[in-house]
Amino acid sequence: MVPLSSRRVLAHTSVFMIVPFLTSTDPLFTLCIALTCAFSVLHWGQYRIGSVYQALDRAFSAMTIGILVCRSSILVPLPVLLGFFLAGRYCHNRGLFDYHLPLHLTFRGVAFWWCCHYCDHLDPTTFAVYILIYIAQAYYIYSHEPTHRHVFVQKQEHKD
Repeated sequence: MVPLSSRRVLAHTSVFMIVPFLTSTDPLFTLCIALTCAFSVLHWGQYRIGSVYQALDRAFSAMTIGILVCRSSILVPLPVLLGFFLAGRYCHNRGLFDYHLPLHLTFRGVAFWWCCHYCDHLDPTTFAVYILIYIAQAYYIYSHEPTHRHVFVQKQEHKD
């Protein structure tokens, strides 16, 4: 099972898909990215393997990437995107969650860059700010997981 801290990071960082949603002029892409965002937040927030949310997150993510493959002016990100996704999936399937999280976050970062490029919203300064906020948000959520502190405090109290 994916640790709660990783699930919280992935649920909260899913919200970054709002940027391409707000900047897209392609109605189909806008719909797919909005649904990907919604089902990703629901999937990671209420994590259950094989859930409807997981299936819909996967389906709309695949449709979003399909739109990028068919309509984007560049395909360079596709092999990089697939590489990070498959490496993360490999780690996830083997319970190597300390590797899965950064690989999945990098996969999403590449996808986010590609979405912003497709939406013609790729000012280097703005994108750098997005990535810094994304990394800071992920780090803060992961390092301030209240469940870990709560368990630690409970164990300390029982020792007395």
